[in-house]
Amino acid sequence: MDINHSLSLFAKKYDIDTSELLTAGKLTIKVDDDLNIECIKAKGNIYVSGVIMKLPSNQQQRTDILKDALKANFTLIETERYSLAIDKQHNQLLVTLAKSQQQIADEDFEQMVMSVINNTEFFKNYLTRAKTRKMPQAHYIMP
Repeated sequence: MDINHSLSLFAKKYDIDTSELLTAGKLTIKVDDDLNIECIKAKGNIYVSGVIMKLPSNQQQRTDILKDALKANFTLIETERYSLAIDKQHNQLLVTLAKSQQQIADEDFEQMVMSVINNTEFFKNYLTRAKTRKMPQAHYIMP
C-alpha cells in the first residue's frame, strides 16, 4: 500500500493537512496542548513519535527517569511494539514506532498514531507518578 494514500485517508478523517509530510517528509499532528505526534518518512520507513518529556540536565535525575521508563517498558514489551528513544538534539525522551512504507495498510497508519498517543500518555503518567513516589520523606527519630 502507498503511504501517501494512507496519509490522505487519515488526514481526511481527522481534518489534518498532510502537505508538510508529503513535501518535506515530516508532519506534526497536534493532539492537544501537551502532546504533539511527529510522523517522519525516511529511508523507506515511516516513523511515528511522541515526546514523553524533556530530560533533566541533572545526571542522577536523568538516570532515575530512564530507569523508571525502562521498568515500565519491560512490563509492556510483550504486548506493544514501540521503542523508547532519546532525542539528543532536543534532550527528550520519546516513544517511537517504525514500519516499512510498503507494509502499511490504510488502517495501519491510524493504528500507529493512536498507539503512539496512548503509549506517550501512559509513560507521561507513569513517570509523573514514579517521581512523586520518590519524594524524600522526613525521618523522625524517637528518643
